Amino acid sequence: MKGVPAGIAVVAAVATLIAGVGIGWVLRGPYDAPAQEVVVVHDVVDGDGGGPASASVPSIEDPASTCPTELALLRAAYNSLEAEAIGEPETFPADLDPAYTPDGVRAAVDELVAACPELGLTHPWVDCEEYPCQVWFERSTDVGGFDSNGLSRCKAWVERMGQGGYGVSNGSLMRDGQAVRYLSYHLRQPDTERPEWAFKRSTYRWDLNRERYADEIGARELTDIESAQSSLAFWERLADEADDPDRRASLEQMADRKRADLEKLRAGRAD
Repeated sequence: MKGVPAGIAVVAAVATLIAGVGIGWVLRGPYDAPAQEVVVVHDVVDGDGGGPASASVPSIEDPASTCPTELALLRAAYNSLEAEAIGEPETFPADLDPAYTPDGVRAAVDELVAACPELGLTHPWVDCEEYPCQVWFERSTDVGGFDSNGLSRCKAWVERMGQGGYGVSNGSLMRDGQAVRYLSYHLRQPDTERPEWAFKRSTYRWDLNRERYADEIGARELTDIESAQSSLAFWERLADEADDPDRRASLEQMADRKRADLEKLRAGRAD
């Protein structure tokens, strides 16, 4: 993954602290431990043939019983920071429409790919480790874009899942020297409640699953320059396809900004 959100970095730091404290207990024992008993581990004979030399180590109490309060506080701090940074996992609701259960989603995805090849969505991958499921596709044609209703272009999908709009993410990966477009949907059942942290949780899962999907299809993350080139090509194409002059002008301005960003990256690399 190219970048780590600040909140996740803080969580990682606390996790490292917890691990460090635990290791410290194992190596040192508790800070307020009484004088430690010295025990003989084994006898060795020095190289001059002299008498035995004793090797000893301090005895250690069970680290799990030394400072349980401190460890519990650190774990509580970690859990709180983790929830603040990336939200909390959701379980699948008991009254969920069967279409949005893991089995229902997988069946819908299989039928989508088979029944609607014109959408150009291939290499499906499904993550239902928590609710809602996320589905990922390689996009061989320019279908869907940022359209949260893109899957509704397939009649077979609508018959199973309805017309609901979903969270959507798209972008590019690199495989064998060629950019590969992907499209991912976050399949929360429409018209149902969502927790206040739902957006940050979905963003966290998209970042995590982009790396997992890249492994799935034999691709990798783009470099900064490759990402800038892909973004420029995207906006240039949209501008070329625009019929309305005002929309074309607006898209060309965006392409100009992306072109400037790319030149800055190239200049920095040259330095």
